[in-house]
Amino acid sequence: MKLKFTTISPVILSPRMEKALYKDVDFKEVKEIEKVDNIKVVYPFYTYESRDLLFEKCFSYAKEYYIPASSLKGALLGSKKSRDENSFRSKILFEDIKISKEYIELKRLYKFQYLYQENKEKNSDDKQEIVYKIPKFELFFPNVAIEMISSGKEFEGEILLKSGVSEELFKSKLDESFLITKNKLNNYIKEIEERIKNINSWIEDGKLERQVEDSEGNENYIEKLKSIQKRIKEIQNRKNIIFLGGYKGILGSLSEINNTQKIRNGFYIDRETMLPYGLVEVGFEKDK
Repeated sequence: MKLKFTTISPVILSPRMEKALYKDVDFKEVKEIEKVDNIKVVYPFYTYESRDLLFEKCFSYAKEYYIPASSLKGALLGSKKSRDENSFRSKILFEDIKISKEYIELKRLYKFQYLYQENKEKNSDDKQEIVYKIPKFELFFPNVAIEMISSGKEFEGEILLKSGVSEELFKSKLDESFLITKNKLNNYIKEIEERIKNINSWIEDGKLERQVEDSEGNENYIEKLKSIQKRIKEIQNRKNIIFLGGYKGILGSLSEINNTQKIRNGFYIDRETMLPYGLVEVGFEKDK
């Protein structure tokens, strides 16, 4: 059977450090990002091509990319849990999905920082205390660029079901994954609410100054958090959503969160969609 995918936010799938490309080693310079001349490292998307040791040439995209079958299988079916679960997973075969280079964009990573402030630092009197920093939505690695599938891109994947696994059974398993994603998005909404509550308490206690919109129209950090929360709520009515790839934060990774866990979520947020990275909508291609 065939599945159709639509990226809601950019998807990052990269071998990371083992395949990272370095300036003056694997490329001369990066011209793909306007007004940026300080890119020293590029994390590439998965490709079968060798792209290293081209230090005399400017960075260029590969001819073709792919989504690894293992990454897709993990996103759709979840993690291995039991012998029965492993047996079920072994009867569902995935293939790598080829991705056109036109779908790939070289972008930089954004993260909301200083939303959790419990680390003690030395103050002016050289004493250990919690020094509160102003929350910021900014570049996380200024010298790093990452290849990612842009939002709003569509692609297809073929799934082979072995004997003993019907389409209905497979779809029921996918429904479980879609429900888990819905719960993850709810956790994001709740955690943002908690962050806003904490920040307001820091302001009331005089630990932080209340930030106002500046002359350039930049929103303050509370309004930024509210806009992220609003965007997540807006996509909740889309039926079949999964998280695919990296930089989705703990809330986008854990299937279940118990009340005893103390979460310090990494708020990696795409600047254009104002959503966590890796959100993908899944559709079923109708039989012709």
